[in-house]
Amino acid sequence: MPRGEQIRPLPPRSSSQPAARVPQNRSATLAADPDGGVWVGGTQGLAHADLGRAHVRTLTVPVDLPAAVRDLLADGDYLWAATDSGLVRFDRRAALNR
Repeated sequence: MPRGEQIRPLPPRSSSQPAARVPQNRSATLAADPDGGVWVGGTQGLAHADLGRAHVRTLTVPVDLPAAVRDLLADGDYLWAATDSGLVRFDRRAALNR
């Protein structure tokens, strides 16, 4: 991705689905999800993109996260997010079903 380019949302699968958006970020961190898809973190939150189903689930600052996400690690059942306010641990599957 060229420097400074923003992450674009995936198009909806059909016209009946609203367009999901990945939080707009100037910088992003990525982590592969063991169950498929990719986690994307940045200044406005966190998203999980399931590319096979064209589905995006977002978690935002300050509702779901205390601050901007700087780094991510998917480890077993958990997703660890290093934020400006400290370390946050999510149950990966529960976060996708919120």
